[in-house]
Formats: sequence, C-alpha cells, structure tokens
Amino acid sequence: MLQELQPEVKDYEPQAALYGGEDGMDFYRKIIADAPAYLAKGGYLMLEMGYRQAGKIKNLIEQNNGFEDIDIKKDFAGIERIIKAQRKG
Repeated sequence: MLQELQPEVKDYEPQAALYGGEDGMDFYRKIIADAPAYLAKGGYLMLEMGYRQAGKIKNLIEQNNGFEDIDIKKDFAGIERIIKAQRKG
C-alpha cells in the first residue's frame, strides 16, 4: 500500500504518519476512543480525513457514543476533508 503513494508523499512523510493499519483507520480508532477523556464537555474533536474516508470515520464516531453534532466539511475541491464532532455533555 505504501508503494502506491505518490513519491512526494512516501519519500518525505514519516511512515508512522502514512500507515494506519490494514484499512488505514487504526489512528482514527485510537484518537476517537481516547478523545472524550481529553475533551471538556461540549469540546470539539476535529479530524482531517483522506479521500473517501468520511463515512468510515463518521461511523467510528457514532459507535463511540461520546459525541453528537457530527459535521463533515468539504475542501475547495469538493472532497470531504474535515470531520467535527462535539463531546456530549
């Protein structure tokens, strides 16, 4: 999978930042699971997403049950790029 990335990405970005497990979602799972312990009630979790990851990440946040008001924002190219969720409370 790493071999398929563009040279300007794979040659200059840390591998830890590029490899998120078999489905690319390991870091998102960890951050979403741990975030409620670090956020104040009403605080926001905001994550940048890769191409076509919005649905999977939204599902992870919904399964956590610690968040509400999940919103996805598109970048200037119309790609879903940022997801925002508010900690319940």
